Amino acid sequence: MAWMFSLLLSWKSKDTLLLNKLTQPSFCLTEWCCVKSKSLSGTVGHPLTMQCPYPSQHRTNRKFLCKGNRRNNCEIQVTSQNSGQTRNRFTLQDDASSSSFSVRITELRAGDAGTYWCGSDSQWSIGNYTKIHLSAVGVFRAVQLERLWDHQNQKGLYP
Repeated sequence: MAWMFSLLLSWKSKDTLLLNKLTQPSFCLTEWCCVKSKSLSGTVGHPLTMQCPYPSQHRTNRKFLCKGNRRNNCEIQVTSQNSGQTRNRFTLQDDASSSSFSVRITELRAGDAGTYWCGSDSQWSIGNYTKIHLSAVGVFRAVQLERLWDHQNQKGLYP
């Protein structure tokens, strides 16, 4: 609706502006139709595996996992071009028989938390993406304090 209002204002102000709007349309296209979203939590220092489904017709397409708030501007972590190989703690393993691939992080770090996109690119059709919100939970180790005895002063000491 906003573009119609803009078009109407252009028509009232200058005819040439209207012609420009009609001959040079601009669109902001989002990928809402083809994005699934899920949340995942892992423990810092432990391995984590993400599952990424894709349509069976995408089995030969390039698969990827990238990190960033937006799909069109995210940092590639691993792709199917290096399937089975570990790249910076990330390993992608494609399973065409189940139309999904998994990405394993060998040792989760606090800095790994954030938004990830996994999917399959397609040259001739709409891509298929899953948006993953990953949180990394720290491990707290309980430390047992033992009371030490000071024999000379006959009182308890704590380390």
